[in-house]
Amino acid sequence: MKTKLLIQTFNNKELLSIEKTLASQKNAQLLPAFIWLKENDVYDKEKLFKQVYQEDYTTKKDYLIRNEIRNLNNFLKEFIVKKEILNIKHDWLAKKILLEYYLNHKQTKLFEEEWDEIFKKLNPEEDLQIYFELILLKMRLFTNFKPITENEYLPLLSLLENSKKYIDNFSMQTQFEFLKYYTYTHRILFSITHQEREKQEQNVIYNKSLESLLSSTQLKHYQALQYDINLPFEEKVEVFLKILELLEGKELEQIPIYNNLGVEYFIRSDFEKAYHYYSIIKSIIKEKNIQLDNRLLNSFQNYISSAVSIGKYDEAIQFYKDNEEVLNTLTNIIHNIQRVVAIAYLFTNKTKEAFEFMPQNINERGKHEYYYYRAVYTLGFLLDKEYDLAAREAENCYRALKANPFIDGDFEKLFLALKHLVNYKAGGNQKQKQIIEYLDQENHVGFYIKKLILSIL
Repeated sequence: MKTKLLIQTFNNKELLSIEKTLASQKNAQLLPAFIWLKENDVYDKEKLFKQVYQEDYTTKKDYLIRNEIRNLNNFLKEFIVKKEILNIKHDWLAKKILLEYYLNHKQTKLFEEEWDEIFKKLNPEEDLQIYFELILLKMRLFTNFKPITENEYLPLLSLLENSKKYIDNFSMQTQFEFLKYYTYTHRILFSITHQEREKQEQNVIYNKSLESLLSSTQLKHYQALQYDINLPFEEKVEVFLKILELLEGKELEQIPIYNNLGVEYFIRSDFEKAYHYYSIIKSIIKEKNIQLDNRLLNSFQNYISSAVSIGKYDEAIQFYKDNEEVLNTLTNIIHNIQRVVAIAYLFTNKTKEAFEFMPQNINERGKHEYYYYRAVYTLGFLLDKEYDLAAREAENCYRALKANPFIDGDFEKLFLALKHLVNYKAGGNQKQKQIIEYLDQENHVGFYIKKLILSIL
């Protein structure tokens, strides 16, 4: 047994340290499992189960003990990694390697615990370089693993704003890099909330031509500029093109720039241009056989969205099927992708596939997601000419929203439009104009649903 062999590699001092750590975590299962495995030479699953759970072992409960052994094995491996890395004489280097290890192995909870401990003890005025490197590591955590929500990004913005008082002591290149993350975080929060927040001014003083700077410093300048929400669209496109020029031959680094270009065109409803840039990303990843991470996979969501937006429904569906396994690792946005693909099925009149594709537990989803899927069901029944089912779905949702509405009234006008649409398609006396007016009054519901309704009309 691997876990038993692993325990045998520790000396008495280390075993005591492990035991104390597990005890401090107040883990009701891992500690007794560790003690039993440490003290018994012969592995006996029934006895171990009895020790851990204080009840007799059964095959139906075998998964419980297997899960605890797996968790204990992971804990021991992390203990070894931390111990070996922190043996490095250079204290900060060791801690930085450990933080990077946690990020590379998606151990985000361990990363945050270690990061917080280091940051709390750090004096920025004495250790500026370490301070800035910690900020960079924190940004890696956010861009790769954190859900894009206001609750997550507001504390990050506060951290960056508190850091600005030290930034003037850095090199110009580092100042530009910091400014990039600051403006990026502002842009993310603006995209989530559609509210402009006061932005602290930070100017990097340089009196000569920007073109005379080293290309790496120019790059950081333009990378910071790309997230400025007040920059006119035409100027922003020029910034993106300049970054791509400076990154010539570095396709992996070009990917987020192509993605940002696509986003700028997508939010202006130029879906053909957006699709063009997302397609470039898809080609780069395929041609270079690039290993995917969450940051790159977000571009795949945009590719699917833009493909559906320009009517390439079968292409979007097939792309999802081809990459389903890796896309399902995007736990924070996979449901957004599934909603768009479900709509793509409806656009191609494959209602059975759309229904099968949607999650079975929509009652457990968030309120917005729940009503989105209920709208998809309504439209699917309508396409199948199941008018009674469609009418019941629309009526039930409309009544529920009247009784328990969203603050801004989201979805209410949509289901009112759907009620009239069902009546209209079933031969009733409703008018197309009235349905379109209700849709126009619905401001926060997906573009795809509105487009599908208009195509049905």
